[in-house]
Amino acid sequence: MTEILPVYRDEEAVVMDAIEAFYAGRRTIELGDQTPDDEPLGAVLARAEAFVRVGRTGGAPIRGGEHTDRPVVDIDVMTQGSSRLAKLIANEIEQLLLSRPHPIDDCNVLMGPQRVPWVEGTPIVRMYASYQLSFRRSWSG
Repeated sequence: MTEILPVYRDEEAVVMDAIEAFYAGRRTIELGDQTPDDEPLGAVLARAEAFVRVGRTGGAPIRGGEHTDRPVVDIDVMTQGSSRLAKLIANEIEQLLLSRPHPIDDCNVLMGPQRVPWVEGTPIVRMYASYQLSFRRSWSG
């Protein structure tokens, strides 16, 4: 029987857990790996200060370093009409990732937070950023 190495950590879950812990008791943030459609997103933003989407968009393990994964993770911060709040939250998340909360070993900013268009005619503000993170394998499962 061939033994295989443990799978890499779920980078989206790690990042969402870090964001959730950071904002616990400070802000009302909803998190997900998929953006709701416009109408449900409006309902989310009516009850929360922001919706944060976290998704892996690329990256690969380090060549010759079979124990380290280097995922590219994109983060969108969406608010209802407040570009100042969206930018503040996006910048806070960037600083959180740069502080390398466990189990993140390293963080490189590929594209810092910037405003990108959302659906024209809606009051939703979207800030987008991209990071390359570094994780070791999860040996405990």
